[in-house]
Amino acid sequence: MLLILELSPFDLYRGSNSSWEEYGKWIWEMNKGRDKLPQATIDMLNNMVKDIADDKEKVKAIYKYLQSRTRYVNIVLGIGGMQPFDAQTVDRNGYGDCKALSNYMVSMLKEVGIESYYTLVRAGSQRRDYRFSPDFVASQFNHVIVCVPLNGDTIYLECTSQINPFGHQGDFTDNRYVLIVREDGGHLRRTPYIPVSENAVNGNAVVKIDSQGNGSANVVMSFGGHFFSQLNMASRQNEEDQKKWLYSKDYLPNSTIERHSIKLNDNMPAIATVELQALLKTYANVSRNRIFIPVNLLSASKSTPPRIRNRVLPFELTFERSYSDTIMYIVPEGFVVETVPQNSFLDSEFGTYKSSTSVEGNIVKYIMYYESKSGHFPAEKYPEYFEFWQSIVRADNQNVTFRKE
Repeated sequence: MLLILELSPFDLYRGSNSSWEEYGKWIWEMNKGRDKLPQATIDMLNNMVKDIADDKEKVKAIYKYLQSRTRYVNIVLGIGGMQPFDAQTVDRNGYGDCKALSNYMVSMLKEVGIESYYTLVRAGSQRRDYRFSPDFVASQFNHVIVCVPLNGDTIYLECTSQINPFGHQGDFTDNRYVLIVREDGGHLRRTPYIPVSENAVNGNAVVKIDSQGNGSANVVMSFGGHFFSQLNMASRQNEEDQKKWLYSKDYLPNSTIERHSIKLNDNMPAIATVELQALLKTYANVSRNRIFIPVNLLSASKSTPPRIRNRVLPFELTFERSYSDTIMYIVPEGFVVETVPQNSFLDSEFGTYKSSTSVEGNIVKYIMYYESKSGHFPAEKYPEYFEFWQSIVRADNQNVTFRKE
């Protein structure tokens, strides 16, 4: 007995989702023959890489060309929601959607002798976008990228971005299932996981406090992994808009930014560096002959997750990430230390936190490190999670006290 679906019209590309292999073959058939490029472009590409010996550097050169030559436009006419524009059309027009631009990139790499694959992915920065049922063969994808299997170093390329560093994925396509489309069918793989050491914010600051509690700060912060993307976008703005963006992120509470810069590297792992010079109005509290200095300037936690006393549903912690700060406070002459916060160390299945404060003369040195963990937890674990965060907030918001001699 034939199912009605087998008798329904189809647009020349009959496929099957009996397996990922068969599903991939269907995508391959729709793309077949759409990789042809004009001879002038082929000659230009080969001339571009003729003096480059390393394949990875060849891929990088062509990726940079793609970024400078094309832009993203979403067009889904006809079966365009599933089938890319052919490479010649993209080469001529200079635009395309994720399918067309990825197909164009694969086509260009093919012409210089580098193997790469059209790759389906469910993209998105929310945790639900990471959910995927490998046993259920269906179109669970919403985006296309390119997989380049170099010797011992597989690279995934985001072809819709004109500003992405070469090989950078971030939280849009990292650590999830993808379907690599080859002539022999589809192959499920996972994109790389960004380790917590790279998915990090690291801060260093020197803060000079005056007798009125005001501060002048020199700050350097680096942002990697998932944090990089926001800085990548902000760095393209003009100076005034950058400053507004920095204020909105509240990196330095109650501050007036006098000078700033945002710098990006062009290597992997991608890192953005922010340098700030700022005035901190009444950062320290002054009471008669004492100064109370909050020790955590850069990343103090101000609130806990909501208190839920009778939680019935499990909860999930998403991305693993880390924050580290080293801050030096210079106190005015004529003050001596009175109280110093105790060192803190918290270690649980939800994360690790440690901080220390030391004083030598009129210089306070504060060091903090926090690392979050990901996972699924039963509802009965929530009170422990809440207490873990209460302890962090208490530790983050301690003061070192100086009194006037």
